[in-house]
Amino acid sequence: MLKYFLLVFIFIGTLGADDFANYLKNKSNLALKENQHTNISPTVYEKAFTEAMEEYRQNIKKNFSKIDITKNSKWVQYSNSYKEKKIIDFSKNTMLFEVIAFSEKDAQNKILKLYDKLYNYDVRKAYSNDFLERKITKKLNKVLELPIEKQNLISSIITKERYKSIRKRLLLKSFKKEKYNDKLIYTVKIKLPSFFNRKKARLYKNIILEQSEKLEIEASLIYAIIDIKSGFNPLSRSRQMGVGLMHVTPYKIGKIAYKYLTGYSKVLSSDYLLNTKNNITLGSTYLKILFKEDFVEINNFKSRWYCTIVAYDIGTKNLSKAFVKSENMKDAIKVINNMSSDQVYKRLMKKLPRGDTKRYFYKVNQQIKEYVRLLRTNKI
Repeated sequence: MLKYFLLVFIFIGTLGADDFANYLKNKSNLALKENQHTNISPTVYEKAFTEAMEEYRQNIKKNFSKIDITKNSKWVQYSNSYKEKKIIDFSKNTMLFEVIAFSEKDAQNKILKLYDKLYNYDVRKAYSNDFLERKITKKLNKVLELPIEKQNLISSIITKERYKSIRKRLLLKSFKKEKYNDKLIYTVKIKLPSFFNRKKARLYKNIILEQSEKLEIEASLIYAIIDIKSGFNPLSRSRQMGVGLMHVTPYKIGKIAYKYLTGYSKVLSSDYLLNTKNNITLGSTYLKILFKEDFVEINNFKSRWYCTIVAYDIGTKNLSKAFVKSENMKDAIKVINNMSSDQVYKRLMKKLPRGDTKRYFYKVNQQIKEYVRLLRTNKI
């Protein structure tokens, strides 16, 4: 106990007055309830996730030929009976409804009810009805906790008048019909308004600008990573267990950034990471750690940003392999410092280990330019 207090005293003693005030502020802003962190190991969690996912897929497969699951920009939810499906694709700006019904009229009635409920759906309700999350929580002997905020999925972006207009379009839409396992499945897809993209981005402008100023990280970079990682889907998940807008992984990004901000090492729960302020704060902080600490010895500013963007996705060890035949980042930095930023960019596009990482890297760089323009012209 004495050792603990001495360490805290030494830590505080190294901070200036302003730094210590920020430390206390960050600790307060990111305060955890006891049930919002876990000591479960990554191996145990991954096992629970894999088993729950397989059960989830089998339940879906009984009624639908296509197994849709929440991933990246696509949010998917099924009814209790697995006979109704609703999807919002936040990148493609589409909504899709799929129901098992006796006739097209029956399908239309069911879909209109789904749409009406969806308009008033918020993150809390969507999370509480997430069957995959329920299964994972049950396998880990945990209680499903709800995110604090009640941010609406679409009504915060689409006005009541526009909601009514889309409803009328649904009434006029022809349905696609398919027979599967002796059941009739009716599907309808509808395009969301063209302004949907900018309104999504505007929802998070204050917190992004706040973190940008505090951490000295470009707002356009934060925006670009959110855009490419999740498409502004607040309930997003990735195959690497990333959660929320910035795909904060509980065992890496979340843990490292939370410790940096508060001094405590915690594995954060999904409900905590789905809070948009927590998510953007932790994701942005991790970008700062990469840029200003891990890659501080990279001389070229642009090259350092390129490495930060890639490492946010695949980590520093995998990044180093694009430059040297090992996971030693110090050796990689020596090579990087003998290259121009253009050479670094081309090397990454050629040598990155996965095609999806190359696409992510390319798209983030393109979107940075777009968000610089949108922010400069105040269009978000």
